[in-house]
Amino acid sequence: MNKITKQDLVKKIKELQSFGEVARHFGVDRKIIYKKRKEYNIFELVCGEQFQLTYEQVDSINEAAPKDMQIISSLDDIKKEVNHFIISDMQISQGVDLKHLTAIAKEVIDRKPDVLIFLGDFWDMKSLYNITKDQFDGKKYKSDVRVGIEAMRILMELIIAEEKKTGWKLRKVFCLGNHEHRINKIANSYKALNGLVSIDDLELSQFNFEVVEFLKPIIIDDIAYCHYFTNGLMNTPIQSTRLLVQRKLMNCVMGHKQAFSIHREVKASGEPVYAIFAGSSYLHDEEYLTEQGNHYSRQVWALNNVGEKTFEPEILFLNRLMKKWGC
Repeated sequence: MNKITKQDLVKKIKELQSFGEVARHFGVDRKIIYKKRKEYNIFELVCGEQFQLTYEQVDSINEAAPKDMQIISSLDDIKKEVNHFIISDMQISQGVDLKHLTAIAKEVIDRKPDVLIFLGDFWDMKSLYNITKDQFDGKKYKSDVRVGIEAMRILMELIIAEEKKTGWKLRKVFCLGNHEHRINKIANSYKALNGLVSIDDLELSQFNFEVVEFLKPIIIDDIAYCHYFTNGLMNTPIQSTRLLVQRKLMNCVMGHKQAFSIHREVKASGEPVYAIFAGSSYLHDEEYLTEQGNHYSRQVWALNNVGEKTFEPEILFLNRLMKKWGC
C-alpha cells in the first residue's frame, strides 16, 4: 500500500464525497481512512460534517491548508454524509452478559452517526410472558424494568456525555418490540392493571428517545424501520428478506429474528433496494432455542453514506467490537 498523504486524502474526500469510495480509491479498508483522518487531525473537517461549521471556521481551515489547495470554498460546498447506526434485539434480563454495551457505545461515539435506531426487544420482560392478571407479580415486573433501564444507562450515558462535550446532535429512535409491547398488552387486557404498568415505566424519555409504537414503521432518509414487518392480515412477521423487498418495495430494516439476513434487488433504473433482518445484538444464549438453535451471529449495523434511496450496509460483529475497544 502506498503512503496516503494528508493532501491526497483531503483531495479525494472532497472529490469523491464518500468514505467508501475514498477507501476503494486507495485500495484500503474503510477503517484505514478513519485512522488517517484522526492521524492528520482532519476528522472533524470531513465527518459531515457532523459539526456545524461557521464561516470563520471555514476561513481558518483554508488558511491551515497547503498554499496550493483551498479545502472548502464555502459552506455550501460541504456535502454531509448521513449515517445510521442500528441496534437490534438485546433482550436484557437479570444476569445476562452486558460487557458488549460499552463497546457498542464507544463505536457509536467513534462513528458519530446522525441517527441511532433501536429495533425493539431491548427488554426481555420475562415476567409478562403468557400470564393472566392473577399471575402478575409486581416485584418481578419492576425487576425486569429496572435491569433494562440500568443496561440502557450503561449504553447511553457515554453517548449523551459525548453529545454535551462536542455539540454532536444524535437523533435517537426506539421502535417498541413485541417484548416491550407485553406491557401495553397486559394493561389493555386487564383493567385492574391499567395505570399500574405502562411503557412510561421504561423511562425512555430520560435518554431523549423518539418512541415508535409496536408494528408502526418509521421512515428515515427513505429507509423504513420497524421491529418487524407483517405479511398478510394476521400481522405475522415476514419470513425472509427476499419477501420483504417484494412486499414493501423499499429499503427496510427490521429486528425480531435471531439470525441476520440481507437481500438486495436492483430496479431497472439501477437503484438498489435492500431488506435487512438485523438479527441479535446480545451475547447470551437463549435456553428455549437449545444447543443447536443458538448458532447465530451477534452484531450491530452501520448504514453508511445514506442518501438518494441507497446506502452502504456494514455489519459490526460484537466479538470484534469488544476486542477493538478492550471490553
